[in-house]
Amino acid sequence: MKISLLFIFAFCIFLISVQGQNGETNVIHFHELMNPRNAGKSLELNGSEFLSPEWLPMKVHMEDGKTFDVPQAKINILGGSIDILYKGREMELLTSFVDRVEITYKGVLKSIMPINKIKAKELPEKGFIEVLGNGEDKVLVRYHKYIVKADPNSKILGLDVRPKVMNVEETYIIKNKTAYKFKSKKDLKNIYKNKFKKLEELIEVNNIDVKNPISLATLLDMIKDDKG
Repeated sequence: MKISLLFIFAFCIFLISVQGQNGETNVIHFHELMNPRNAGKSLELNGSEFLSPEWLPMKVHMEDGKTFDVPQAKINILGGSIDILYKGREMELLTSFVDRVEITYKGVLKSIMPINKIKAKELPEKGFIEVLGNGEDKVLVRYHKYIVKADPNSKILGLDVRPKVMNVEETYIIKNKTAYKFKSKKDLKNIYKNKFKKLEELIEVNNIDVKNPISLATLLDMIKDDKG
């Protein structure tokens, strides 16, 4: 019986020392959580599979409540994992036991989690999300990547023959446990109907850019106690 390298390595025990919440060094047993990255032959891609291509410090919040500071890590959007650089070796931390991670992206500290941590109708199954807002209604920024094969004539035309990584960054509003894709102020009218006039007033008075997810979340927080 042929067994993939991924399953073989899943039974290996890897130890990694990271800094825990209490300031003491903790040792995590990753025999079920981590695998060596690119154990087999990796596919050459035109584009990055990561949220950010650089190795950056990351705080990992596990589902059991433990928190660990990892010096060098990346969010692998395409592969659906957290990649960690440990002693010069790239490892994959599977997200099954990860609640969320904190990382500085484009100069802003963000809390990002696998999309399956949010239960909402009409929400896509793949990707990572950033959750914004303090009210019952939330703003979600979804990060997703997928691969498109190169044109069969790419080599003849002198173009890149590698499969291309396509980047998706889209905004959703979660209302009554249903996800609504948001692109413009027109979507607010469809989602909120009775509250739309109030929202328009707040947008104008506070000069809110609704295409900015953080500003959009602030707007929704302004009406979180409005029962109208």
